[in-house]
Order: sequence, then structure tokens, then C-alpha cells
Amino acid sequence: MRKIIFSRKGIDSKYGGGNSPILPDGELLSIPIPIGRRENESGISYKDNEAYNGISFHELIAQLGIKPQNDKCHLDPDLRASILQRKEGWRPIFGQSGRAATHLLSTEKVKEGDIFLFYGNFREVFFNEESRTFQYTQQHPRHIIFGYLIIDEIWDLGNNPFPEYKKSIKEIPEWAKSHPHLSYRHEGNNCLFVAREKYRKGIPGAGGFFYNDKLALTKLGYNKRIWELEDIFASNNMRISYHENPDRYLPYNRNGKVLLQAVDQGQEFVVTPTTTKAEADLFKWVDNLICNSKRFE
Repeated sequence: MRKIIFSRKGIDSKYGGGNSPILPDGELLSIPIPIGRRENESGISYKDNEAYNGISFHELIAQLGIKPQNDKCHLDPDLRASILQRKEGWRPIFGQSGRAATHLLSTEKVKEGDIFLFYGNFREVFFNEESRTFQYTQQHPRHIIFGYLIIDEIWDLGNNPFPEYKKSIKEIPEWAKSHPHLSYRHEGNNCLFVAREKYRKGIPGAGGFFYNDKLALTKLGYNKRIWELEDIFASNNMRISYHENPDRYLPYNRNGKVLLQAVDQGQEFVVTPTTTKAEADLFKWVDNLICNSKRFE
């Protein structure tokens, strides 16, 4: 059965502080977290990443009052071609390592053809004409899906290899070598997920979204961890890793929706259908999300 993965990424109260902005034109701009403390971890300066209309990430986060612990960021997932100058052949890519990678590949058996739906903490912003700066509105933070990636290849870079995905560093193409996970490639269970070139005709295999209500996981007006999902997710034929306890589904069923109290810890929540019908329902929902949302690349 094909799977989807709700993958939490971008700054939050623990990593970097603050919330990523929903820009005035609706673009969901995920702000990457600062680089961590891994030895030799490379990073890209926030000043070198274009965020919006010629404004760098550094300028934007300064205006929003975000003060990351480092002036370099861990650009991952790397979904937008326009952020940096790219080498020939570049494709969107996402890295994971350690326990989270083990969860994806060993426990949940994620494979080629499965789909990441990246989400993070977002708040609307507006441009204050008086101060000439971007500012947050009073809206509470919400979990919102900001991008996607359909897996074409999986490259294992760790010293505890997943044999079927092993790829020598000599085989890594030049366009991928700037990815931060290459700078600590000997870490256990370190791997890269490479996007397909196309999802279907006219639709790329990865990209980012402009906001629409279907992308919001958090029910409006609720704590960000209270998700309003299609009722297919509450089916006995659909399992979400880390959310197997049925008590996480709250008493609520309106217009084919259910409420789920999402766990506070964890990065990768794998949705696994257990019947052919459940798989069809899940991917009909995903297809509608990707094909009917305005995208940027």
C-alpha cells in the first residue's frame, strides 16, 4: 500500500523561535531552522536565501522579531528552485537521519512513490505601510501544509545502512552536494529523499503552496494541535503512526470531518491504509490537495 507522511518542518518555539509567515499574496513561506550543533554541519546564510520580492530570509525574520540562534540555516526540505542559484539537474530533496529516519524506513517501510506532505507553524502577516515592515496579525499559530514531495529515489548515507537504498558518496550528483545532510553523511541512518520530476502532466513532483483552507490542519480557533481532518482518517482501515490511540479522536463529526489531537513530539507521522478502498480514498484526497492548490516551485 502507498503511504503519505505528515512531516513537520520549519521554525517553531523549539527550533529558531517564532512562526513561518502566510504572506499577503497567500504564499506559505516556511522559514528553515537554524543549523544545529553537529560537527562540521554546513549551512546556508539566511542572508543568501531570497524570501519574498527580493527580501532575504534574514531581513524578513528580523522584521518579524525572530532571532534564531545561528545566522545559518538548515535548508531542508529544499523545495524551491528560486531560493538559490542551482546547478544543472537540480531536483527538490529532503533529508532525515537518526530515529526519525529509522521510523520512516525500518518501522513504517516508506518507499518510492509515497508522498511527503510538509507542514509547520504558520501565522498571517501584513505589510505595515507606516513602519515599512512585515508584522504578524493577531491570528493564532496553526499547523498548515506548505509543500509536498513524491519520492522517486531514497539515498542512504549513514553508517547503519538500509541496504536497498545504499548510494556511495561518489555517486551523489553535484547538484545535491550542497544539501546539509551531506555534511554529516556518516551519521547513523542518514538518508535523502529525492523528488520525482513530475507528479502528473503539468504538475511537478515537489513544490510549495499558496494558502487555501484545505491545507490547514488546525481547526480554526483551536489549539494548533487540534486537527480537523476528513473522516477517512478516523477509519479502522487507516493508521497514523504515533496516533494509534483512538482516544485522540475527539467527539466531533460535522460535514464529514473529524478532530484529531496531534501528538506534541515527533516529526514524521506516516499514514498507512490497510485496504484497497482506504488507499484509493487517501490518494484521492492527496490528489485533490496537490492538483487544486496554487503552487510555486
